[in-house]
Amino acid sequence: MEEIVQSDPFRRLDTNEYEWVTTGGLGPCTGIFVYDHASKVAYAVHLPSPHLCEVESLLETLTAAAAEFAGSSGLVEVFVTGCCDDGDAAEDHAPSTIRTFVEAQVREILPNARHHFRWPEKGTVMFSMDLELDTGSVFYDEF
Repeated sequence: MEEIVQSDPFRRLDTNEYEWVTTGGLGPCTGIFVYDHASKVAYAVHLPSPHLCEVESLLETLTAAAAEFAGSSGLVEVFVTGCCDDGDAAEDHAPSTIRTFVEAQVREILPNARHHFRWPEKGTVMFSMDLELDTGSVFYDEF
């Protein structure tokens, strides 16, 4: 079964229920997966942007994952994408500002995880990310 994460709150997903998780389309939104290879559990969230009005959801997702995976015997990875830059955002809502903020929070809350930030190039309208829960493989799609 596949889970589509369309908006907050975050989801905790494991291989008992799901094979795949996808962010769905991430125009100006940001998608995050935190995956533990030992337990094959993922935390997933799709955050509205460009205002990052869901800062609490970002922090809750990262904090919950950090607490659960703190004693993990395996590799923990964080995958972040979305926040497409169409060139129309106001300065305080610019994708570069949002991306910098998200990266800082990920690095602070999950410092021992392997971080993967894949921001679409300027002019990309829509992006998505899929995670295979059994293997931890991540696939990106631009459309």
